[in-house]
Amino acid sequence: MTATRRVDWNTPGNAEQYDRYVAAHPMYQVTSRALVALSDLGAARTIVDLCCGTGVTTEVVLEAAPHARVIALDASASQLALARSRITDPRASFVEALAEEVATIVAPRVDGVVCNAAVWQLKPAAIPAVSSLLGAGGRFAFNFPAPFAPEAVRAAAAAEGVAPPKVRFESSLERAMLDEARLRFGYSPPPRGSARIAGSNPAFEHGFFAALDHAGLEIVARTLAAIQISPEAALDWYLVPVFRTNVLPTMSAVDSEAVLRAAYARWRPGAEETTATWLNCLAVKKHATGGNEYPGRNP
Repeated sequence: MTATRRVDWNTPGNAEQYDRYVAAHPMYQVTSRALVALSDLGAARTIVDLCCGTGVTTEVVLEAAPHARVIALDASASQLALARSRITDPRASFVEALAEEVATIVAPRVDGVVCNAAVWQLKPAAIPAVSSLLGAGGRFAFNFPAPFAPEAVRAAAAAEGVAPPKVRFESSLERAMLDEARLRFGYSPPPRGSARIAGSNPAFEHGFFAALDHAGLEIVARTLAAIQISPEAALDWYLVPVFRTNVLPTMSAVDSEAVLRAAYARWRPGAEETTATWLNCLAVKKHATGGNEYPGRNP
């Protein structure tokens, strides 16, 4: 087994592989459109796309808010480079920074902050930073895959009068990868850290929603979205090195890709694994000092 090295969003080739996944499979376009529709920011003047990645959500925001300036922020220089190369709308600007630094970079007040498929990665300081940008009625729209907020997902399902989705914390492809790694390399994964399975820990979910409330952000709407996931999409997802590292954190990218491809060749997904459930949430700033309140309708 070759030596491992740390893989992150700036690892060469990682952003490009992620961008290929985004282009080939609809998941992030679907989550972006559902989240932006829930946020109702069509009349907004300034919107922040927090953790914008390669700009999928930025494009949807620009389309939905024709008069808005959009500030897209991400900590990955390589992902931002791809976003800048694709998005030429002069209303968009791109900033390399950590999410918790947003209040030191963007001047208040903004009308809305959108965070698609990344909010569970935020450090605690990011929530009050987001809140400080918003005037009264300003909106913070974010989402979770079901495993990251199982209690909130069940509550949303009950409110919609639908059966709660089955929440899976590990896919059968991940299990196949671990089995293949043991057979091929005698691999023994380290204990899973909080970042790997944050969503299966109730303290994460409770702490996040408590942080919203403490920052003066009130949840006013929740919707569920079911997204179809093909076996090919599952393979392409784990071909992104940073996602594969979540399963095989101490294995090199070369070895883990070999393990993935061998595991995929014999993998047969269960019927419940063809659909991913996402929870979309809209929080509104309850009060603020000063003017510049969001001009859109109340949720």
